[in-house]
Amino acid sequence: MDRFNSYHYGEGKTGDGQHVTFTCPTDTAIEEVQEILKNKFRDFDIPSAHQVNVGHGAYGMYSRYKIKQHKYAGGGLNDGGNWGFIEVLEIKNPPDGRCGIVIHECNSCTGAVFTEWATLTDANKAFKKNWLEEKTNVVFPLSPGFKRRVVCGLMTPWFYAVGDQELFGDFTFPEGLQNDPKYKLGQRFIIEDYSGDLILKTCLGCRHYTIKETLHPYTEHCYRIVQWDDGTFWDDKSGSIGRSIRPLRDDELWIDEAIQQFHRLLSGKSKNFTINFTDGSKFVGVLKQTSEQKDLPTAEGRYYVVVHIKGVTKAKKGWVDFKPNLVVSNLFKHITLKFKDQGKDIERIKVEDQVVTRGGKKWSGVFYSSAESS
Repeated sequence: MDRFNSYHYGEGKTGDGQHVTFTCPTDTAIEEVQEILKNKFRDFDIPSAHQVNVGHGAYGMYSRYKIKQHKYAGGGLNDGGNWGFIEVLEIKNPPDGRCGIVIHECNSCTGAVFTEWATLTDANKAFKKNWLEEKTNVVFPLSPGFKRRVVCGLMTPWFYAVGDQELFGDFTFPEGLQNDPKYKLGQRFIIEDYSGDLILKTCLGCRHYTIKETLHPYTEHCYRIVQWDDGTFWDDKSGSIGRSIRPLRDDELWIDEAIQQFHRLLSGKSKNFTINFTDGSKFVGVLKQTSEQKDLPTAEGRYYVVVHIKGVTKAKKGWVDFKPNLVVSNLFKHITLKFKDQGKDIERIKVEDQVVTRGGKKWSGVFYSSAESS
């Protein structure tokens, strides 16, 4: 151990590109250790960084959170060698108020996606009914207890973070990102698609990879995979995702500001906003609601209603329990759909009394707030 009384620090990468730091005796060259890391080690695993290894068939995924896998199904998607799996997870110690009940899906074609659920029972029922369904993006949002859907693409979902990896919104901060001169972490880009529409996205980093040509074994080509903040990704091997991709210029920063202000308006934090231009002109955004009550969102509660049915003389009366959700946010629409399922058409609905649930779900702006009230 006397040999380590004097040492120096170094950094290097394993053969798989894992970045590691190390200390070595001063009589050992850092370049020597770096060479050994690159040629002798694929990667390192630190057991203390993990709470659990969640099984996925023949392999597992580590997480620093306490996760229990309640349901799992996986296998090959087709004869082309593609694979995929779907699982119901209960994260017992989710940080920062994150949802602890998720259905996590992943396949080799489109990457990962997860959906959040109000209860474990809701998630298990949705899994049991739809685990063979390819279009879960359609059926899950219509299932009871569904809260929201997050597309991850190449990103790792937050609940599979290990060690001291940071969380970036719904994702784990990705490893192995290159300091690309163009596609830098946090840089905003304007993407013009083939229809001419402009899309604003944030770059979460760029990963470099090399492909050796099979017909020309001595020919190698370097490519880039760019990860965007909405879970999508693009690589310059497959071709452009539109007519152009370019960084947001300084004279276009007002676009970003307008989008941020628009998000505040939609979330109910403001009712209008104004963007001032240097030439004296203004961009004004205002949220206007219809004056008819039947079109307005309804708070959670009990409502005493009088329902007049077409072709029926006597009106239906009684208390109705209502809780807004992503599909139906309005009491009148809720009642109309209920009677429509019975083959009956509504002429008019009148609310004569109401008891709004204290601390219950309410509509905030245009977006529905799916978080449970404490």
